[in-house]
Amino acid sequence: MMNATRTTLSKKKIKLKEIARRKRRKKRFRRLLNEINRIFPTTEQTVHHGDLLLITPTTQRLTWRKKRKTLKTTRRKRNLTRTTTEMSKKKRRREEKLRKKRERNREHRQETTRRQV
Repeated sequence: MMNATRTTLSKKKIKLKEIARRKRRKKRFRRLLNEINRIFPTTEQTVHHGDLLLITPTTQRLTWRKKRKTLKTTRRKRNLTRTTTEMSKKKRRREEKLRKKRERNREHRQETTRRQV
């Protein structure tokens, strides 16, 4: 550690802090899980509390599961990269529909501003 610079030391410290934070979070959820399972040993409904989700009815127990990235965000990212030539018929139609709608709105806005003047 003699030759380590201040930045590397601080980076290491940050990394350790993140690991500790993650551990604490897992422990907190684990405690919550245990509490819920103690109160409801067999439960059917899904409990949403951060990353808590009901798993299979065979276990009938709540388990820890990482929150997945929603489909919406991944789709949005995918759509940004895609061009119209690659798009499917359905998507192309939807895009055209949206474009027409925006044009209509723009025209309508221009008409209303003309009336006001």
